Amino acid sequence: MANCLYLYLKFNSLNMRYLSLIFFITLIILNVACVSQKKTTNMPFKVSDAFYFSWVINENERGTTIEIVMDDVAEEVQFDSIIFRKVMLPVRIEENNEKQKVITATLPSGDSRIPVSTSHIDKPNQLIFHLKNNRGVQLLDKIKRKNMVYYK
Repeated sequence: MANCLYLYLKFNSLNMRYLSLIFFITLIILNVACVSQKKTTNMPFKVSDAFYFSWVINENERGTTIEIVMDDVAEEVQFDSIIFRKVMLPVRIEENNEKQKVITATLPSGDSRIPVSTSHIDKPNQLIFHLKNNRGVQLLDKIKRKNMVYYK
């Protein structure tokens, strides 16, 4: 009986060491994985509104327009593209009456006459920009849908 108890305690002690080692290694791997993801916390602009709306011109020509309205945009920022519904789209930059920057992208569908170069990319909705030769990303996780627009 004493031999069985000794073997049981020795086996459990050995298992606890291995479990502790595996747990420690897992924590290190998770920490390294999280540190390797760079997130820009001090954005060089503030998104005040982000929305999209579908539009229809006729039976064959329709699409979606994405607009991002920004305040306090640093002069050095260059906006590159938007990824919306896993499609990368080029952007147009304008200024509205309230001196806000408005970033717009168009996703045509059907037999649209609007020439837009698109590429499919497996990433969430985001705005891609460059600042001092560094690429940055602003996730667009709270983008709102507006009502459909019918053009005549």
